[in-house]
Amino acid sequence: MGVRVTRWFNSSAVVERGPLVYSLPVGESWLKMGGPEKCPTYEVHPTTDWNYALVLPAGDPSQAFTVREEKVDSQPFDAAAPVRLTAKGRKVPGWGLKDNSAAPVPPSPVRIFGPIEDIELVPYGCVKLRITEFPTCPE
Repeated sequence: MGVRVTRWFNSSAVVERGPLVYSLPVGESWLKMGGPEKCPTYEVHPTTDWNYALVLPAGDPSQAFTVREEKVDSQPFDAAAPVRLTAKGRKVPGWGLKDNSAAPVPPSPVRIFGPIEDIELVPYGCVKLRITEFPTCPE
């Protein structure tokens, strides 16, 4: 299966491979806020950076991804994602929180010049806190 990039809100990039949509997993900190003991209320806060733009080549954006497949465990719902994509990204300093959620994705392309980092994407359903729509920036 090939990787493809589709465009969504503000020309953001969404990464797909076969039937799966991929996301950047974000570290989570769960803070119990109250409510009944059987069904408490929580706030979830990010513990890792999440505000990345994908660095995509001018030609075929699918060339920007490396696919890593691992063996599926006998209990697949207890294991880490068996398929991961590695991409290149740059942090977007101005993209932060709004009303305790991620602000709308900045329009692409964004003009940023920070260091390029490797980021790992996993299938959307494998994580609870995630970023799925990315702004893009030139190489």
